Amino acid sequence: LSVNNGESELNNNETYNITPNIGFNSYKADKWSFYVNVNPGFQFMKSTLQPDLNSNTFTFSSYFNFNYTLTKGIKVGFNGNQSYEAATQTLKAFNVFNMNGFISKKFFKDKSLETQLFVNDIFNRNSGVRRSQSGYAFTQTTNDVLHRYAMLKLIYNFTSMKGGE
Repeated sequence: LSVNNGESELNNNETYNITPNIGFNSYKADKWSFYVNVNPGFQFMKSTLQPDLNSNTFTFSSYFNFNYTLTKGIKVGFNGNQSYEAATQTLKAFNVFNMNGFISKKFFKDKSLETQLFVNDIFNRNSGVRRSQSGYAFTQTTNDVLHRYAMLKLIYNFTSMKGGE
């Protein structure tokens, strides 16, 4: 709300995103799977009371997932996502990239037990940067997030139990 010559004026914010989605995947049963998705785009943020802060920004995000089964049923996999937003008049550019990976092995005849070593944020580059528009402001926030960590998982698939005859 702004007072201009004794009259109040309502602030109107508008945000538009134009982002085409381009993807590719490939799969071979019990051997490998691959998926990649890219999203180039443009973001428009507009405010009626503070037009000097309006911005038109290039954005780009991507995601990939890759799994491969080695000999003796050992499986390795990687996935990652990336997000980029160009600089505006008031905010710096940012590029966030996070990659995770795992190696696993299944046991028993029915493959019901699996061990997995999982690593989150392999390159230790995860950050909680987000841009938004609310009220009368365009903001960019940075939050603390979990960085690299490893986890040993033991997974049992109960749906593979055969039950009594």
